[in-house]
Amino acid sequence: MTPTEYVAEVVRRLHLSGDLMSDPAVMADVIDDEYCYKDFSEAKDLVRNYLNTPQPLRPLVERISAAIVKRHPAIVSALSQAVTQNIITEVAKGSETERLLYRALHNVVFLDALTLAMADDVTFMAKLHEHVLAVRHTILPANASLWKVNNDSAAC
Repeated sequence: MTPTEYVAEVVRRLHLSGDLMSDPAVMADVIDDEYCYKDFSEAKDLVRNYLNTPQPLRPLVERISAAIVKRHPAIVSALSQAVTQNIITEVAKGSETERLLYRALHNVVFLDALTLAMADDVTFMAKLHEHVLAVRHTILPANASLWKVNNDSAAC
């Protein structure tokens, strides 16, 4: 298999391929409850289209996949071993793992938008910094959905 094929196989096994669409409710929950940005409208504006209507996630997955193949040979090597040795198996449809991967993809969308905005606008970066300082006591407990053992929600 080529590096592109290994990455594509992992994407397929994780159910991150095809016509996967975002969910506005999941995006809102990620922004409000994991990042405590409920009152930070400038951050929400960056992903307003994701908050209003389902958006295709394929372009993001394809961009990440291409970047892994082009710039991260160590990740490609690890993925090739994981595929060859069947360490990464197909995620069961409707499973908690699939739900968490889907939610993680919404986190990636949001973090990608924040990163691009900070690189483009120092004023936005300063506002984001001020906001993070204001809510930092809640961010760590809140931003742990992938590692939560129970379903307690953090208070932002």
